[in-house]
Amino acid sequence: MPSPTKHNSDPWAIIAACLAAILAGTMVVGTRFVITQIDPFTLAIFRLGIATLCLLPGAYWTPSPRITRRDLAAIIALGIMFFSFFSAGLGFALQSTTAARGGLIMAVVPILTVFVARWLGHEHLTPKKILGATLSFSGVGAVMATDVLSNKVTPRK
Repeated sequence: MPSPTKHNSDPWAIIAACLAAILAGTMVVGTRFVITQIDPFTLAIFRLGIATLCLLPGAYWTPSPRITRRDLAAIIALGIMFFSFFSAGLGFALQSTTAARGGLIMAVVPILTVFVARWLGHEHLTPKKILGATLSFSGVGAVMATDVLSNKVTPRK
């Protein structure tokens, strides 16, 4: 089992993480905007197709693949799950709520990722990570509970 890596404070990694968060938020807003015009399955197919078209040239022209054949099936399965099932699920969810609430719920994905990485043995849980996860889950729960309890949840039609 691979050992967890040391803390990396590479500025490019931080910039990439910020860019990923911005793009994810933009994706939620964009999905909420178009989901009234297209069904979630069609949107998922478009996302999968666009992602495939964007990634194939780089995968094809990479001089030496860094991915082993053994890992290829798992990577393909994860890609299909993310770009189709996740996208369709997000589309269905955003038909019933606002982009702000959808984005808020999406904010827990990195926290879940840390716990899955820990479960797989690739990440150490530190008191700071546990505190951060607890605060994040509590914040999302409090906002969502406040909306539900005050009857502010009004799906857009």
